Parts: sequence; structure tokens; C-alpha cells
Amino acid sequence: MIQKLFISNYATIDQIEIDFFSGFTTITGETGAGKSIILGALNLLLGHRFDSINFRDKNIKSIVEGFFDVSKLGLNAFFKSNDIDYDNNIIIRREFLFQGKSRIFINDTPVKLDLLKQISFYLVDIHSQHENLLINDKNFQIKLIDQYLGNQKNSYSDILADYKYLFKEYNILSMSGFLWHSAFWWLAGLLHLFVGVCICSCF
Repeated sequence: MIQKLFISNYATIDQIEIDFFSGFTTITGETGAGKSIILGALNLLLGHRFDSINFRDKNIKSIVEGFFDVSKLGLNAFFKSNDIDYDNNIIIRREFLFQGKSRIFINDTPVKLDLLKQISFYLVDIHSQHENLLINDKNFQIKLIDQYLGNQKNSYSDILADYKYLFKEYNILSMSGFLWHSAFWWLAGLLHLFVGVCICSCF
């Protein structure tokens, strides 16, 4: 559940902080009041692309930050497999500079855009026209099954997280072994060449 949304230097917004409470929340306003701007900022936390025309002041960075309660989402394994410290309350932060640079943080840990898109899938559902077509999306189908299983999937998620972690360690060790193997034969070839040159020099 989203608890708070902080927006700074985005479109027509100088700075705003919106608190969300349990239950139903409605944001109303006449046309042009900025409802779609708030939705656009929220979409940035879901991994959407930032357009440079949305800088209110091009001389300072634009920031969008979201506070989420994930205590009931069973994301421990997801955080573990991606080397991120888990907490029941997480903060997702995106920063943008007019020069084109941007950064993403989850609980102050820098992450890539792909990882943000993965975790955002569990955090927010934005429903619009034709949204029912999501039923055909493979990831959405898996999410429905996960939500239906609830706590039953925790043991599986933990096992999968452990497997991914061990597989990553295996690849690191394998690569280390490959590098040592390559270095050995490179040195052997170099020694062979050196010996050959010495022999030629003697004659």
C-alpha cells in the first residue's frame, strides 16, 4: 500500500507531499488542476520514462519519492535474491537531471530500471480503459496465482531465492576459475615464446 508520495520540480509542481491512509482516497479537481500530473509522477515510480519537458526548473533536479507498506506482500525472497535490505516499509526514489542523467534508489540502495519495474508490479495497480486485457498478460496471471496462494508460496519463494543466490555465487566462482585457467595458458604461451626467443638469441 502506498503511504506517501513526494514530488519536487515536476511539471507545474514546485513541491508537494501527499499522504495516503487506509481506506478509500479520492483526488478531485477541475480540468487542469494537476490530477494527471500526480498520476504521471506515480507512474515514474513504476518505471515509466521521464520526459525532459516535465522539468519545472531545468537548473535543479526533479525528484519523485514514494513510501510503501509491503509487510503483507511477501517480498522478503525478492529482496534477498536482489541483494536489497528488506523492511516492511520501503522508499522508492527517482532523481532526474536535465542533462539526461537519472538515478533510482530502493531503501537508499541504487538499482536499475528493470528491477524497479519488477518490484513496482507488486505495489500499484493503475486501472484505465481496456485494463481488463491484462488477464492475457503472463506476468499478471502469475501475480494472480501468487496472491491466491498467499502464505503457501513463502517456502517456495525462499527456496527459489536461495537457488538464485547460490547460482549467482556458482557463476562468480566459475568465472574466477575460467580466468585463472585462461591466465595460466596465457603465461604458459608467453613463457614458451620467451624460451624460444632466448634459444634463437643463443644461436
